[in-house]
This record gives sequence, C-alpha cells and structure tokens, in this order.
Amino acid sequence: MVDVVDANLFSEEEQITSKSESCIAPMMELALDCTKGTPEARITMKDVVKRLNKIKNVNERLDPNNSIVLHRILIGDFVACFQLTDPGAILSRITWPPAQFPCLWPIYPFSSVLNLENNNFHGGIPYELGHLPCLRVIDIQNNQLQGSIPSSLFQHPRVQVISLAFNKLRGEMLKGSWYVPELRVLNLRNNCRTGIIPPSVGNATKLLNFSLSNNRINGNIPREIGNLSQLAYLSFVNNQLTGSIPTSLFNISSLLSVTLGMNSLYGPLLLDEGNIVSNLKFLSISMNQIFGCIPSNICQLTELKVLSISVNNITGYIPRNIGCLSKLERFYIGDNRIKGTIPASLGNISTLKILYCGNNRMRLFSTQSAGRGNSIVLTNASKLEILSLTKNFLTGAIPTNLGNLRELRELLLFDNQLTNEPREHELRFFNSLADCRMLRYLEVGFNPLNGVLPNSIGNLSSTIETFHIVDAHINGLIPTSIGNMSGLTALIFQKNNLTGSIPSDVGKLKPLQGLYLDNNKLQGHIPEANA
Repeated sequence: MVDVVDANLFSEEEQITSKSESCIAPMMELALDCTKGTPEARITMKDVVKRLNKIKNVNERLDPNNSIVLHRILIGDFVACFQLTDPGAILSRITWPPAQFPCLWPIYPFSSVLNLENNNFHGGIPYELGHLPCLRVIDIQNNQLQGSIPSSLFQHPRVQVISLAFNKLRGEMLKGSWYVPELRVLNLRNNCRTGIIPPSVGNATKLLNFSLSNNRINGNIPREIGNLSQLAYLSFVNNQLTGSIPTSLFNISSLLSVTLGMNSLYGPLLLDEGNIVSNLKFLSISMNQIFGCIPSNICQLTELKVLSISVNNITGYIPRNIGCLSKLERFYIGDNRIKGTIPASLGNISTLKILYCGNNRMRLFSTQSAGRGNSIVLTNASKLEILSLTKNFLTGAIPTNLGNLRELRELLLFDNQLTNEPREHELRFFNSLADCRMLRYLEVGFNPLNGVLPNSIGNLSSTIETFHIVDAHINGLIPTSIGNMSGLTALIFQKNNLTGSIPSDVGKLKPLQGLYLDNNKLQGHIPEANA
C-alpha cells in the first residue's frame, strides 16, 4: 500500500516511517469508501473531513514530529489517487497545527480554491503560490504570516480573490506592473505593509473590493484608481496617505462605499464639474487635513446615507442645498471650522438620524418665529436620534419645539452661548422635551441660560440617564419632581446658583451613580436613599 503514495510528496530528507505507514491503511480504506459503485453507498465529503481529521490526530500522537509529513500524505495521496478536482475544499476544513505554511504544492495544480483562514500559520507565503495556474481564490486571512507578499500573486492571470488580512505581513506594495485581469477582491487590511499604492493598480479593472486599511501605506492615492470602473468598496482607513483625493474616484458609478479616514490627506474635497452618476452610499474622510468648503455639487451624490467629514480643516458654510441628499441618515461634520447656521433644507431630510456638528464655529440655530419662542426647523427630520451641536458659538434661546423630534436619544448642546427667552423666568424648552420619550442624554450645560428649572422636568422621560446642566446660571430650587426621572444614573448640576435643600425625592433614584451638586448655594440635610 505504501507503493501507492506519491513519491513527489517527500523531499530527500523525508522517509516513510513505520508510524507513517499506520496512517496509510485507514486513509486508503477511506478512499475506497469514496469509490463505491453507487452514489448512495459512497461516503459524504463531510464524513471524509471528519475521518481525515481523526487519522491525523491519531498519528500526531504517535509521531508528533512528523505531523506535517502526515498532513501531506493524507491530503496528497487522497487527492493524487482519486484525482479530486478541488482539494481546497478539504484543505479549508482540516484543523492545522501551529506551523509554517504547509508544503502541499504537488496537489495545488488540481485546486481552484485555497482557504486556510483562521489558523495559526506563521512564516512566509511561498513564492510558488503565484504560479499555480488553476488557483482562483487565495484566502489565508487571520493567521500569523510574516514577511512580504510574493510579487507573483500580482502577476496571476486567473486569480479572483486575494485575502491576506489580519496577518503580520510587511514590506512594500508591489511597485511594478500588476497583471491580475480577473481580480475581484484584494483584502490586505490589518497588516504592516508600507510603500505606495502603484499607479498600475488601475490595471485591475475588474476589482470590486479593495481594502488596505490599518497598514502603513504612504504616498498619494493614484488618479489611476479611477480606472477601476467596477469598484464597489474602497477602504484605506488608518494609513499614512498624503496628497489630495482624486476627483476621478467620484466618477466610478458602481462605487458604494469609500472610507479614507485616519490618514494625512489634504487639499479641498472636490468633485468633477458636470453631471455625476453616483450610487455612493457611504463616504468617510474623517481625521485628515482636508481644507476648503464643502462643495455645493456634493448634492449630486444623491444616494448618500452616511457622510463623515469630521476632524479636518473644513471652513465655510453647510451648503444651502444640502437637503438634496434626501436619503442621508448620518451626517458628521464636527471638529472643523464651519460657521453660519444649520440650513433649513437639512431639516427636510426625513431619513436623518444623526447630526454631529460639534466643535465648529456655528453661531445660530436656523429658526423661525412661532409665537412665543423660537422654533427649530430641524423638526421635520422626524427620525433624528442624535443632535450634537456642542462647543460652537450658538446664541439665542434653545428652541421650544424640540419635542417634535420624537425619536431623539441624545440632545447635546453644551458649551455654547445659549440663553433663556427674553422676559421668561422658567426654562420653557424643558416642557417640549417631555414629548421625547426615548431621550437618554440631555446635556445643556456651559451656557448662560439664566433661568429656573420648571417643575415640569418631572415629566421628562424616565429613559434619561444623564442630565447635565453644569455652569448654566441656573437659579432657584431643584424641583421635587426630579424624583420622577427614575432612569437617572448621573445628575450633574454643578456650578450654578441653586438654593434650598436637596429634595428628598432624589433618594428614590435607585440607578443613580453620580450626584454632582457642588458649587451651589444648597443647604439642609442630605436625603437618604430609599430602599
């Protein structure tokens, strides 16, 4: 039976020991079970994998130093004797021990798929892998592979998927010409790759998914990337890329998602003039050095659901026609130098869920008069869940119709110049917020509100966890109805002019973990917590 074993599976230094022979008999028995006369009598591939694993485990115990040789006997002979057309189906389901990448080249010419993901292989990727003509899929992600990626992988005329993510691969990207005419997926994320993205990447014209996130890639994004006319997903997050974002990128009509955050990209955000046919749904360029204004023709990206341009050096105003992005769900423009107001058209986006404009230079709510008090125009954005306008220069009164935002979870307005309505004693905007029954975080501190807390704050939702109104020139008593806010975990009323005693109802707030009332004018007894 030993004579059947393919001699090419062994190097000159390797010999078939008596212990190795002990694995061949059950392996051949298994092979015979695969070749029985009728399909009903043959063993299933699922059971093949189970029995191969069992044979492997038994023989590892007999001769642990020869485990890799045994793997080669098991897979190599099984494939060679019975000419399986896709041994990768077995390779991907065998549990391999921690070891260097296995030498299984004699069987790979039969295989179109190599799937060894989620193992513990270390060492380098053999150069020969790129010269196996039938290989279509190379998936070796989530291992411990080191060294460089063989240039032969980028010269393979048939390969469609190269997934080497979550390893420790180093070295520069291939600078030479790429010839991967069938490549659909290139996933190299979460490695230690360096160097530049070569212009020849534009030759991979069938590429659908391109990820280099969490590496150390530098240089510019080549304009040739615009040649990837079928590209759907592009992710270069957390690298060291510089230069501007190519305008050609936005001409790829198939593109659905672009994430370029956490780099050093600079220059203005520009889209080509003229009509743009775009299906882009997700655009993130946060945490770069982009400057200039938000281009008004960004409204041609009509399919956008997420627009994230936070933490840059963007100036100017939010375009008045921003409402043309009628499918927008999340809009992040915080930590820039944007000024002006929130355009009224933004409030017409009924799909909007998150609006983060914190740490800018905005001065006014875009409001309209509604009898007594101001009415924020955002209230047509009825699905809004997070409204953050912290650390701006907002002036005037907090609008009194925020309660129309029935889905609101977070209202973050702290650190502005917001005040109470003229000639009003109580802070009336709290009355409207009683209609926000999903509210969890209410933070309006560091504003010169200069008013009194109404007793109606007891009508605020029991879902509120954090109530922050620090250094807001609040006068008068803490309303006894505060005890109705049964979900509070943090009550933060520091640095105000509160007088009287702490209401005994505060003791009813069982989830309360933080009570901050320092630097006020309170007196009397500290209430006991009710059991």
